[in-house]
Amino acid sequence: MFIFLVISASGILFFSSQTVRDFVFKTENRIGDRRIINIQETIQAAKNGGLFGFGYGISQPPGSTNVIGHYENNGQLFVREKMIGALAIVEETGIVGLGLFLASLGYVFWFLIRLIFESKIKDPINRSAMLEDKMAAAFLIAVLVGLCFHAQVEAWWVGVGSIELPIFYFLLKPVKAE
Repeated sequence: MFIFLVISASGILFFSSQTVRDFVFKTENRIGDRRIINIQETIQAAKNGGLFGFGYGISQPPGSTNVIGHYENNGQLFVREKMIGALAIVEETGIVGLGLFLASLGYVFWFLIRLIFESKIKDPINRSAMLEDKMAAAFLIAVLVGLCFHAQVEAWWVGVGSIELPIFYFLLKPVKAE
């Protein structure tokens, strides 16, 4: 009931208050207008990244003055928001880097899925521990899938300063199989 009231109040405020609409849309006409320019730049840069990419932390110089970013090192290095994680990896480390990254990610998912389906303990005492391991593995899979999806919207897979990156790598460390 409380959630319904919050959603209703938010909807009423959005449609009745120009200030709330200005806050939501900021400088956009539609949600996403500011992001689409950087997404187009990321797609182009990923195409140009090729097999080995431009280098970790390096962005292709902008093709448009509307790209959100800034120059560093006395105007020598352009840094911009990349928007899509997989394309950002291709831009910086190329197809090879993306393949290695996805292979390591796939190994962790394979390990967790195997943990869920391959346990065949018949002992009732160990069965509860096995069930806890399966539930923990399923939860970890769900969290990692959610983080992978979020990385495609915010591109923090290559963001050294993001808080999500160390958490993601911490969660990727699988438990040692016994």
